[in-house]
Amino acid sequence: MVRRLHRRFRPFGTLGASDILLGMIVVLSIFMTTACFIAMIVLMTVNSISTLELYFHGVRTTGTAVSSRSVEQSENGLRYYTEISFVGGGERRVEEIVGEYAEGEEIPIVYDPDDPSVVDSESEVGLGGVLATVLPEGIILALFALWIGLFR
Repeated sequence: MVRRLHRRFRPFGTLGASDILLGMIVVLSIFMTTACFIAMIVLMTVNSISTLELYFHGVRTTGTAVSSRSVEQSENGLRYYTEISFVGGGERRVEEIVGEYAEGEEIPIVYDPDDPSVVDSESEVGLGGVLATVLPEGIILALFALWIGLFR
C-alpha cells in the first residue's frame, strides 16, 4: 500500500512540464479571480461613497421633467433617462437622471452643491437607493472573505 502511494505522488524534482503548467494555470486563475473581486469591491465602494455623500450632503430641491429617452440594454431590457430642469448653484440647469418621468412632472431631486451637474432623483439617493448600493457590496465582501478563507 505504501509503495503504491509513493508511486502516485512524485517528488517536486520529477514533475513534468504539463504538471508545472497546470500548477501555474491554477495559481494564475486564483490570482485573477482575487483581482476581479478586489476590482469589484473598489468600484462598488466608490459608487457607495458618492451615493452616501449625495445623500448626506446634497441639496434637495424639485426639478421638472423636460424629456425622456430609453436605451436598450441586452441584460435588463430598456433603461430610461429623463432630462430635468432645476435651479442649482444659483442658475437654471438641465441635467439627466435615471428613470422615466412624464414631461412637466415635478421630481424631488438631490444635487451636489459643489458640482450641480451631479444630480439624482431623491428616490435613488434615499434610504432604498443607499441600501441598494451598499447591500450588494456587503454581499461581495462576504463572498470575498469566504474565497480568501478557502485558501488559508
